[in-house]
Amino acid sequence: MGQVNLSKLNQSIILKYSETPALDPYAVSGRMSLALLEDLAATAAICGRG
Repeated sequence: MGQVNLSKLNQSIILKYSETPALDPYAVSGRMSLALLEDLAATAAICGRG
């Protein structure tokens, strides 16, 4: 599992995949979750693996 660097997180990415600024992982599909993770990786928001 990776860790997201919240200081590098752009809220517009969350809003792209969620109706509210607070991401509810149970309200989105698996495909949307994967797309969100790919966007986070592309913007270097994922800073490490656990």
